This record gives sequence, C-alpha cells and structure tokens, in this order.
Amino acid sequence: MEIERLRMAADGEMQKMMIEVLLSTGCRVTELVNIRIDEIQKDEITVHGKGEKDGKVYLNAKAELAVQVYLAKRRDENPYLLPGAKNMRERKEMDRKESRKNWWMDRNNMTEGHITTSAVESTMRTIADRAEVEQANPQKFRRTCATLALRRGMPIAQVSRMLGHEEVGTTQIYLDLKEEDLKRSHEKYVV
Repeated sequence: MEIERLRMAADGEMQKMMIEVLLSTGCRVTELVNIRIDEIQKDEITVHGKGEKDGKVYLNAKAELAVQVYLAKRRDENPYLLPGAKNMRERKEMDRKESRKNWWMDRNNMTEGHITTSAVESTMRTIADRAEVEQANPQKFRRTCATLALRRGMPIAQVSRMLGHEEVGTTQIYLDLKEEDLKRSHEKYVV
C-alpha cells in the first residue's frame, strides 16, 4: 500500500526511476548515485559497493522500463544515471514547478558529476511527505526490497548476496518480518 502511494507521489521520470531502482535492486544510496549509464545492461547494473567491491544488481520489469523512459528523455553527455545539479541560485530559470521537476532535461542545469546522496535522501523525504508516508529514505527501500524478496521465497543467502552482505546475520537485521509472516511460514513448512 505504501509503495503504491510513493509511486503515485513521484513527480516526474527521474523520481519514478529512483523509486523503482531502489525497490528492485536494494542498492545503497551511495551505489545508486555512482551508477554510470554505461554500467547498465538491459536489466543488469554493475554497482560499486562497500570496500570497493563491485557487484551486480538486477532490475525488475518496472524498474527497467522506468530507466528506459527516463534515459530516453535525457539530452546530455553526463555519464551518470543521476547527474549532479547546479545549485538553485545558479538556476534562475527554475521558477516554475514544472521546470524544477524536470531540471535534468536541460544540460545547462547539470554539473559534470553525479547527484549527492543527501539530494537523493531529500528527494525521498519530499516524495514521502506528498504520499503521506511516515518514512521513505533509501535505507527503507533497501529493507523493503530484502523483506519482499524473502516473503516471495528468495533464500536468505541469495538476499544477503543481493544486498552485498558478507554475513547472513547482517541481512537478518534488515528484514522487517511480522508475526503473520512467521505463522504463514509455519503453516507452509511445519507439518
């Protein structure tokens, strides 16, 4: 329910894409901002994780489509999926809300680098406020991705690997399992 409210509250292709990529991949916000366009191969992305470890994350159909729609509208040479933006004082033409929402469609509004992690976190808070959802930071998306994968039957060892954890115990901390999940699993597996 909250996920759908967040999707509906996303304002423009960039925000929609950010939500879908975070939900699909469970990647860290630092991994998200460092994704280069040339590291995206259809439904697979190379990410640069903690400890300078590279890994692969995968896009579900919604995320893959959101990335395609977003990239089709980009008209710049910035190599990052999420380009950096000049600060608002430098973007005087950004008076209208529509222009602010789609700032990334004008190469004159970009820096050469990528967006900051704090900008992604701020964007997620803004979307959460619009959706009237209590919390929607990138870490919450990571937890949600892991929890949904486990609820749908993905083995915890694979969830752990997807998140880039070395220990399964670290993954267990992320999971948001409820008593009803335990009861359903008990009914399914314990005869």
